[in-house]
Amino acid sequence: MKILITGSTGYVGGYLMNSLAKEHEVIGVGCTKGEQRMSLEDKESVEKTINATNPDVVINCAAIAALGKCEEDEDIAYKVNCPKYLADCCADKSAFLIHFSTDIVYHKQTDGVPAATELQPLNVYGKSKAAFEILLSSHATCKSVVLRCSNIFGPPVNGITKFVQWVDSVLRDGTIPGLYSNEMRNFVYIGDISEVIKGILKSRSKPEASGCSIFNMGGPESLSREQVAHIVAKHRGIPNSAVPGKVRTDADVKFPTPLDITFDSSKTFSLFNVAPTRLSDVIADILPKL
Repeated sequence: MKILITGSTGYVGGYLMNSLAKEHEVIGVGCTKGEQRMSLEDKESVEKTINATNPDVVINCAAIAALGKCEEDEDIAYKVNCPKYLADCCADKSAFLIHFSTDIVYHKQTDGVPAATELQPLNVYGKSKAAFEILLSSHATCKSVVLRCSNIFGPPVNGITKFVQWVDSVLRDGTIPGLYSNEMRNFVYIGDISEVIKGILKSRSKPEASGCSIFNMGGPESLSREQVAHIVAKHRGIPNSAVPGKVRTDADVKFPTPLDITFDSSKTFSLFNVAPTRLSDVIADILPKL
């Protein structure tokens, strides 16, 4: 199967480039860097790339995910995070689209998987991601799957590290700042995301009809940033007292950001036969050996 991965120079895209290449022909394109590039906001660029590569599947990992950047330039945030040209080109080429959305489309704890039209995101990033979910859900001919992905942990990928590695670094050098104790997220393992993608490819490799399926893609436990640091501290033999906790208030954020968006991804893991991984299960594998 030929797979085109957008955002291939980023963390998720880079990991999938490596994990899927064992079984598929994988082509990567970056948006701002990399040898091959495609601008999601440019119709000609998208059409040229899709026509040249003629993929069976497109996995869209590209996004403007920095909340502040989205607030500063709402127009470009919508153009990149709601890439209608990509959906149209996938439909024209009968390419199956797998799109990474975000848990930020939620504004509070959520049961089940609400339809895109029922979402109430609080900020531009969440709103732009929800807009593409709505577009895909109503698209007449684009066959797609959407993964509402939470904060990710895993090993470094092409030199890119995640929050867990940062915590480890500042814990060991004694410069760790106060970490929120009440901002809850379902931190999810990148390896689990990859296995779910493989399950999707096996079950939907040659879709014949239109339609959009949406799944939650979070880990099995809801953790605060302080709790993540406690797991790292335990691994390093550092007491929890070295981790300063902090209650997040409205004064701590520059723009609306959900506080607790705990959600349930058990149906996703069950459907694609993936055993969810807890951070404590792999902490020794994803941090550097000392």
